[in-house]
Order: sequence, then C-alpha cells, then structure tokens
Amino acid sequence: MPDTVHAIPVTAIQAVEEMVKAPDFNRKMLYLATQLSHECDMKTLLLSVLEALLKTMAIGDKADTLIDGMTLIRCIIRLILKLLNDKAADRPRLVTALLKHLTTAKKMVETAVTQNDLSLIAKDVSWLWRAAYNCAIDGCMAWEQAESQISDLFDVSRELLELYCEGTPTAVDADLHHHVVTASFAAVTGRVFAVRRTLSECGSIDQEELRRVASAIRTSKSRITSIMTKRRSADDKVHVAPFLHILHVFDAELSSHLCEWNQLLKVIQVGGDELSLRQRMGSCNDGGS
Repeated sequence: MPDTVHAIPVTAIQAVEEMVKAPDFNRKMLYLATQLSHECDMKTLLLSVLEALLKTMAIGDKADTLIDGMTLIRCIIRLILKLLNDKAADRPRLVTALLKHLTTAKKMVETAVTQNDLSLIAKDVSWLWRAAYNCAIDGCMAWEQAESQISDLFDVSRELLELYCEGTPTAVDADLHHHVVTASFAAVTGRVFAVRRTLSECGSIDQEELRRVASAIRTSKSRITSIMTKRRSADDKVHVAPFLHILHVFDAELSSHLCEWNQLLKVIQVGGDELSLRQRMGSCNDGGS
C-alpha cells in the first residue's frame, strides 16, 4: 500500500540514520534501501534514504562527484515536490528541506562556474531554477502565510539563473533575463507583504527586519535597472516600468516606517522623473527609441 506523508514509522527513518553512523557502513546498504523504498512507493522513507545517501557523498570539485551529487539532489528535490502535492504534507518542513537542497545545489553551481565546468551540469541547473520558480508560483496560489518561504524560493531561483547566465559561454535567451527580473520583483513583493501582515497582526516589527527588506527593495531596483539598461529594448523597458514603479512605492513605504526622510524624498523625486519619462514615451506612436 503506497505511503502517505505520515504512514512511515519514525523507527524506519531512524534505522536509516543509524545505518549511516554504523562503523561497518557500506553505501550499498543505502542503495538497497533506496530500491526497496521506491518499489514500495514509500516516498517519505525514500526521501530520508536519499538525504542520508547525499551525506555520505564527498561532493567536491571533481567532475564525477559534481555530476553524481547534482543528479542525487535533483532526485531529492523532485521527490520533495511530489510530497508537497499531498494534502497531508507538512508543507513548512518540506519547503525548508527544499530550500536547503537548492542552496546546496547553488554552491555546487558556483564551484562549476568558477572552474568553467558549468557545461557538465547545465541541463541540471536549467531544471533547478525552473523547479524553484514554478514551485514559488504554485505557492503564491496555494500556500497561506508563506510569504517568506515563497520569497526565498524566488530568490534561489534567480540566483541559480544568474549563475547559469554567467557560466554560459554563448549568448543566452533574452527571456531568461526577463525571468531574473520577474523573480527579483516577486521575491521583494513577498517580503513586503510579510512586513505588512506582521504590522497588521502585531502592531510593530523588528527594525532590523525592516532594514533588510528595504535593502532588498533597493537591490532589486538596481538589478532590474541594470538588466534593462544593458540587455532590453525600449519596448521591453516600457513593460518592466510598472515593476520599478511598484518598487519605488515599496521603497517609500519602508522609508516611512524607518523614518528615513531623506531617502523618502529621494524616492519621490526619482519616481516623479520616471513617471514623466514613461508619459513622454507613451505619447510616441512607436513607443519611443
């Protein structure tokens, strides 16, 4: 009988953990446990076995370990995504695990980019950023009070995509830069919504958290502006302009909460200049040049 999220006894998972710690441990034991778990459709136990197997791998900068490690992480992430579809799933715990493995994968990709070895795992990276991005979108529609985790998923998706673009020797599809823009904007939006909810429910919020979100807003504005300046056409800039306008509003909102009046004045002035520019561009029949 296929397992549900809670059907696997804790003792079975503990047995796997103890197996790895045993002095006579052999990785083949985990391979066997993996096969049995898969055949019995025990997804929760299989996840524990795969994570235990990942811990036994000395993932370094060698090509073979890099490829093996990335393959295993993809299997783990795919399994977590399947478990998230279960109505009885412990979603916060699973998403925490998902983010942990995505972060591990990102570190591996950083190593590959540094050593000019991205081509070895390029397809894996392409799959990873899309998996994180699509999961975040699903979370926007289905998860309640999960703004921070959704934002983290958008951020790690963007970071993986940026690494992919950086490590690819040829020109990448222009749409990938649009996804960087969208993920950056979505991540910041989630964090602002989380701030609003905390203020609504508690009446106050930690000032350091406000500063972190304000910094994220300004970083996102700079990132998007840089991409639009270097890589996109005037027509694309018009389509992305609403993102920047909303980020200006967020910046003004956080500046007000932080009583940063000089920053607030600067945001208002810059926002006014950009609005005037958009109005002039919109009055041109060809969309501007």
